[in-house]
Amino acid sequence: MKYLYITLLLLVAGCGASGRIPDQEVSKADGEVVCRQERITGSHRQETVCRTKMQIRQETKDAKELMRRAQEMSTIGPSTTNKP
Repeated sequence: MKYLYITLLLLVAGCGASGRIPDQEVSKADGEVVCRQERITGSHRQETVCRTKMQIRQETKDAKELMRRAQEMSTIGPSTTNKP
């Protein structure tokens, strides 16, 4: 499950057009850059990825929304109850 979350997070991060959040002020703390080592999908190599704290928060929010929608979609469908 951990790897699924990370994969979805990276997928959502890659889908962002510009990587910025429009119409929001960036505080000094939000603009702080955080770098970390991330494993490349399908490889044992790692690469350094740097993002601002605001980008990390937005990517996390987007990934959670994606998971919520996926769960919602999995519960929509034909009823499993027997009809008389």
